[in-house]
Amino acid sequence: MNTTKILSVVVVICGCFLALSCESPTSTDLRPGRRDYAWTFDTLAFTYNGSIRALWAASTTEAWAGGGRDMFHYDGVSWKRMEPRFPDCDVNTIWGTAANNVWVGGNVGIIKHFDGTGWRTVFVYGGQGGNKSNVTIQKISGTAFNDVYAVGLEMIDWDPTKQRGFILHYDGATWKEAFAANFGSQFISVRNEDGAAYVLSYLSNDSGQDIGMAVYRFAGGMLTSLFSVPTDAPSITFSDINGHIIFFLPQGACGYNERNFVLANGTSVPRGVFTKLFSFDDPLFNTIFGGRTTNDAFASMKGGIAHYDGTNLSYLLTFPDSFTYVVGSTIFDKDVFFGILDGGYGASVVAHGRLTE
Repeated sequence: MNTTKILSVVVVICGCFLALSCESPTSTDLRPGRRDYAWTFDTLAFTYNGSIRALWAASTTEAWAGGGRDMFHYDGVSWKRMEPRFPDCDVNTIWGTAANNVWVGGNVGIIKHFDGTGWRTVFVYGGQGGNKSNVTIQKISGTAFNDVYAVGLEMIDWDPTKQRGFILHYDGATWKEAFAANFGSQFISVRNEDGAAYVLSYLSNDSGQDIGMAVYRFAGGMLTSLFSVPTDAPSITFSDINGHIIFFLPQGACGYNERNFVLANGTSVPRGVFTKLFSFDDPLFNTIFGGRTTNDAFASMKGGIAHYDGTNLSYLLTFPDSFTYVVGSTIFDKDVFFGILDGGYGASVVAHGRLTE
C-alpha cells in the first residue's frame, strides 16, 4: 500500500454560500464543524482490473472496502486484502451495524454476511424471472441489525425493455422480497427511517429508454412516488445527516415530513411535502454525501471533496481531474473515511481524515 501522511491541507474557498430557508432538522447543535483534518491516503491494489465500489467502517479500527471480487479490511494500522477473494460475485455495496455484522451485496443476486470470522453467502435473489444471473444488488442500508433493506435491478430475460427494480428486507432472521416493480426501473439506493424505506430509482419506458429519476417511499407493502425528474434535469440524490435523510432535489436540499415534523427552531413542517433546507449556487457542487449535522457536512464536488460549515463550502481535498468519485464514506466524531475512485487513472484510494487535537 502507498501511504502518505499529510499534516495540513490547503483549504480553497469555493466562494459559494448557503441560501437559507429554515434551520436544520437534524440537530439542535448548530455550531460550525471543524476543518482541521490530518489526512492519510491508502491506495488499494485491486486484482483483475477491479476498482473500489464501496466502503463502510464500524469504527476507526474496523473498516472494509470492496470492488470486483476483492474485499479489503482496515485494522487501524493498514489495509489488507481479505483472502480468499469472492469466487461468485462482484462487490457493489457494503453496510453493517458492527464489526461482526457486515453485509455485502453484488451481482448475480448474492448477499454475503461477515460474522467476525469469515464471509458466507446467506441469500441469493432470483428475481421475477427466476434467473439470478440477471439480478444486481445495488445498495444495502439499514437502521438496526433486524431492519435492513437491499435494492437493485433485474433485467428479465436479458431484455433491456424489461428492467425492473426490487426491494428486499432482512428482519434479523431471513431475507425476503418486499417489493418487485412492474414498471421500467432500476432501484439504485435505499435508506430507511421511521418505519419507511426511501428508494432512489432510474426510470425507463417500454422501449428501455431512460426517461428520468424518481424517489419512492415504501411502507406497509406500498410503494409511493414522491418526486421525479426528467432526464434533462439535475440528478436526484439523498444522504444521511445525523440519522436523518436529506434529499437533494433540483430546488436544493430538502427534508420530507411523514411524521408531524418539527424543525429545530420550533417551526412545524406540513406533512407529506418536501421542505427546502438549503441550496448551493455553485456549478462545481454535486451533492452532500453525509455529515454530523447540516453545519458539519461533506460534499462531493467536481474536482474534490468540500466541507460545509453552515456558511460556505471549502475544499478539503482536490483531485487531479473531474472524473473522480466518492463511492462510500463513514463519518465518526473525529474521523472520516472516504472511498475514492479516480476514473481517469483507475486508482482506488481510501482517504482517512482525523481532526487534529
